[in-house]
Parts: sequence; C-alpha cells; structure tokens
Amino acid sequence: GLSASLNIAEDNFEVNLNRLSFNSNLSLFDLKNISGNLAAEKGKLTANHLKVKTINSDFNISAQLEGYNIFGKASSEELRNAYLTADIDGYVYMQDLGKFVSVFRNSGVKVNIASKFSGRMNNISVRELELAFMNTHIQTKGNVYNLNDPDELKLKVEFFNSFINEPDVVD
Repeated sequence: GLSASLNIAEDNFEVNLNRLSFNSNLSLFDLKNISGNLAAEKGKLTANHLKVKTINSDFNISAQLEGYNIFGKASSEELRNAYLTADIDGYVYMQDLGKFVSVFRNSGVKVNIASKFSGRMNNISVRELELAFMNTHIQTKGNVYNLNDPDELKLKVEFFNSFINEPDVVD
C-alpha cells in the first residue's frame, strides 16, 4: 500500500510505501518490492528505512540531506554546506546497475555493501565503506571532498583489511 501526505502550499511532501512492485520496460529489471518513508520539505530530503528488492538485488537505505531547498532557487553555496547522512547495506548485482550505467550491463557480479557517511557536501566523512565481491574484499574510511563540485572532487581514504583479486576486476 501507499499513503501520502501532501501540503503543496507549504512544500511539504511525505510518502509511506508499505509495498510497491512493478515490472519495467527495461529487460531484466523488475522492482519486486520497495518500502519505506520518503519526505521532502523546505531544506530537507529524507529516505527512512527504504528497502529495495529487485530480481537480483536487496538493499536498505536511510539517508537525509539537510540545508538544501529543492523547492527554491538554491545556490551552489547552499549545496556545498548541505549536510548529508547516509547508511546503506545489502547487496547489489551489478547487472541491475547496467540498466543505468552501461559498463555494468553484462556483469553478473554480486557486491555486498555496508556503508556509513555523514558531513557537509564539501567534506563527507566515510565512517565505513565495505565492499565484497567474488574473491575481493575492500574496506575503507576517510573523506570525500567537494562532492558538490565534481571538477574539484578529491578523496582522502585509507584501506584496511582489503584484498583485491586481480581476475575479479580485470575485464
């Protein structure tokens, strides 16, 4: 089911999804279930306990972006200072992403993901990022700078408990 609260005059929107599924016109991409809470209001976007299940993938997202007004004329300064928190866990078959990013189109690789991020868009703290696929395991933490400005994007991360199996990443 679906329930929604919309206050258009106040730019306040909230959708509670108990269970939504559909078949798409994209081959091999069917959304088996999505549930959770999505909200947009002045200066805040939220996805709480968003659970997504496709034919191949199953992951959870809780995220919030504060300080950025999608309803007004937002400045680059506003985006730079917007505060993001996000936790993502589950697994994704790269083939599902291939519908949107062609390099993954023919990949049958399952990637387990656990991540926790927070900070202003110009300085995101990666408290945890763990990816595991095939015989490869990557764990990292650090900072992502200037996520709001891709031309100035910088990473400062450290890897630990990591192993890259070359055949896993070479095409």
